[in-house]
Amino acid sequence: MARKVAFCLVENRDGKVLLIQRGYGRERGKWSLPGGFVDQGEKSASAAVRELREETGLKAEPVSTIHNGRTHPVKIVYARITGGRLKPQRREVMDARFFSYDHLPELAFGGDKIAVGKWQRMKRQHQELKARAVAYESCPHCGGRKVRLRQYPHANPYRCPDCRRTLPAQ
Repeated sequence: MARKVAFCLVENRDGKVLLIQRGYGRERGKWSLPGGFVDQGEKSASAAVRELREETGLKAEPVSTIHNGRTHPVKIVYARITGGRLKPQRREVMDARFFSYDHLPELAFGGDKIAVGKWQRMKRQHQELKARAVAYESCPHCGGRKVRLRQYPHANPYRCPDCRRTLPAQ
C-alpha cells in the first residue's frame, strides 16, 4: 500500500501561491506545493503544515481541504500563514517563492494542478457570492438568524454560528 502524502497550499497577502522547487527525486528542479509523507498516526492536515514549516520556515494553520486523491492517497489542504520567515530548507528544497496564478511555472504533480485549479474556482465563486451578498434568512437546522459567508472559500461557504453547520450556496 502506498504511503499517504499531504501538501499545503498557502498564499501571501497579495494572493500569490507558495511553491517550492524540489531538490531531489525524479521531479528534481520542478515546482510543487510544499508537502511530503504523513507519519504513522498523524493527521494529513497536520502533516501538510509540518512539511510546510520544515521545507519553507513558514508556520500555518490548516483551514480547509482542497483535494483528496482518488487513485493515490494524497490530501491537499489550504492553510493560513501564522508566522515564520520564508527560508527554504536547502537539503530538500532548491528554492521557494510566491507566484501569481497567471504566471505559474511547470508543476511537478497532477495533484498540484488539480488543487490550484480547484482553489482558483473556489475563490472566484466566493467573490461572486460576496458581490451578490446572498444570505440565508435563517438556518434550516436550528433556526438561527446569523448565518454568514465564511471568511475563506469552501465548497459550502455559509456557516451558522449557533449550530456551527455549513450550508450550501443559494
